[in-house]
Amino acid sequence: MDSGGDPKTWAPLALFNGYSYSKVALLMQKLSAMGVLDNTLIYASSDMGNPALHSTRNVPTVLAGGVNGKFRMGRRLKLQADCPSSNLWCAPGDALFKGSTNNHVLVSIAQAFGVNINTFGTQPTPDLTTGPLAGLV
Repeated sequence: MDSGGDPKTWAPLALFNGYSYSKVALLMQKLSAMGVLDNTLIYASSDMGNPALHSTRNVPTVLAGGVNGKFRMGRRLKLQADCPSSNLWCAPGDALFKGSTNNHVLVSIAQAFGVNINTFGTQPTPDLTTGPLAGLV
């Protein structure tokens, strides 16, 4: 199974992603100019981790702003690969599946803004919905 998709779609997807994230950058610049970026959280994500396969695994997510110092910004967190060995699109060196759902990011965001929750959403097991994302703070 080829995981590269149709090469004819790469350039339009790159243009779309560039356009979308340039809008996020412009928003950040405007918020910074107004002096409120450090009090803000911008959440930008994709609905696909691998668009060629329409896969929702390993979706890139950007958190930007200061959140009043609640999150340490200016770095990249790379979580363990979410890659079941039964899928052909996984590389030999990829880690086996270890669920780290977006629910943890959303719990972290809610807690950063003072909402007293420790779970968000529904999943087959509570460990996928409970607790903040480790390493975000």
